[in-house]
Amino acid sequence: MEEKVCPQGAEPDLTVEEQRGEEGGKPDEEQSISQEGPQVTGTEDAPNRVEGEIETGEGTTAQADRQEDEVAVLKQALEKQKEEKEEYLRFLQRTRADFENYRRRTQRERLDLINRANERLFLELLPVLDNLERALQVEGEPTAAAIIEGVEMIYRQFMEILKREGVNPIEAEGEPFNPKIHEAVLQVEACAAEAGTVVEEVQKGYMLHDRVLRPSLVKVAKG
Repeated sequence: MEEKVCPQGAEPDLTVEEQRGEEGGKPDEEQSISQEGPQVTGTEDAPNRVEGEIETGEGTTAQADRQEDEVAVLKQALEKQKEEKEEYLRFLQRTRADFENYRRRTQRERLDLINRANERLFLELLPVLDNLERALQVEGEPTAAAIIEGVEMIYRQFMEILKREGVNPIEAEGEPFNPKIHEAVLQVEACAAEAGTVVEEVQKGYMLHDRVLRPSLVKVAKG
């Protein structure tokens, strides 16, 4: 085998295997470097991703806690409103029962008052009835004067009872016509009376205190 001699300063020619090895070695080295690069980068970003995941988890937990607190507050408010509603309902029921009892009591008291008033009036009228019975039991035929005297006595007694109860006759004849206490049944010619004056009382009227118990039926002078 001959050995090639290279001039001084010139590089020796590479064999085919050496050229292939040299050419093939460079891509492998670059590929190794490129593969190592992403691995290093991924390792450096891993803590950031972990921290982000931790922060996201903490945010989700905090939001869930807030939602639970809001739900608890809403439940508490709803329970309070429910209690207030029940209290109002009980108050309404008590008020209704109290009002019904008050209505029944006042109605019963009113009836009792009317009955007592009627009882007092009837007790006062009984003596009038007694006098009428005595007049009817008189033996023999009474004279006209005796009858008139008995009737006048009963009339006075009866009027005294009415007066004590607040019942008084209405003045009518000779008074100006007053539609509040008089009721005109007829208008007549009256030369001696002014127009609108009551000239005759057909039926006596009565006042019960300040109320008209019965208006007077009257005849009024024409204008």
